[in-house]
Amino acid sequence: MKKIFWIGLLLFSFWLLLTVTYNVISLMIGIGVVLIVLWFNRDLLINEHESDFYSLKSVIQLILFLFVLVKEIIIANIQVAKIVLDPKMPIQSSFFDYPVQLKKPMNQVIYANAITLTPGTLTVDTKDDYFVIHALTDDAKNGLSGSALEKAANRLEDIYD
Repeated sequence: MKKIFWIGLLLFSFWLLLTVTYNVISLMIGIGVVLIVLWFNRDLLINEHESDFYSLKSVIQLILFLFVLVKEIIIANIQVAKIVLDPKMPIQSSFFDYPVQLKKPMNQVIYANAITLTPGTLTVDTKDDYFVIHALTDDAKNGLSGSALEKAANRLEDIYD
C-alpha cells in the first residue's frame, strides 16, 4: 500500500508539473486521473516479485541508466550519420545472438528496448539467456559487449540480488 501511495504521489506531482493553472477543478481532475491510473494498473503495481523495483536505490540506478542510454543514443546517431553520409555506405548488416546475463524479465525488457533505441542496432527477439539482434555494422555488433549500456543494465540487475 505504501508503494501505491508513493507512485500516486509521483503521478500527481507530474500532473502538477504539466498543469497550466492551479485551481480546485484542475487539482480534483488530477487526483481523479491519478486514482483511475492506479486502479487500472493495480495488477502491475501489486506484484510482489518486482516490489524492489520501486525502491529509492532502484530509481536512482534507473535514472543513471537513462543518462547512459541518452549518451549512447547520441554517439550511435553520430556513427549512423557518418555511415549514411559516406558515399561508399560501409554497411555490414548482420543478425547475431547476443548472450545476456540479466535474469529479471523487467531488466531484460529495459535492456532489449535500450538496444533497439540505439541507432544501428535492433533487438529482434528475446530468449532466456540471449537476444537476437540486427546490427547495421560490425562496429555496432562488436560495440555491444562490455559497453557502458550493458554495464548500466547489469547494475540494475544487482539491485535485486
